Amino acid sequence: MAFRLLKKLQGEYEQWIEETRNKIDVGIAELDRGEGLDGDTVVAVILERFKQARQEIE
Repeated sequence: MAFRLLKKLQGEYEQWIEETRNKIDVGIAELDRGEGLDGDTVVAVILERFKQARQEIE
């Protein structure tokens, strides 16, 4: 039983690794095409999302 669970978890982890590698490859290709975002812009968007989420809670 424990071995099957461990094997299942290992498979899920390996799948996550593969998906993450694919996402990284896509991101690198986008950057190579000049499709990247400015870091300050990304931080501003994230902070705005946090602000909106906080307002929804209140």
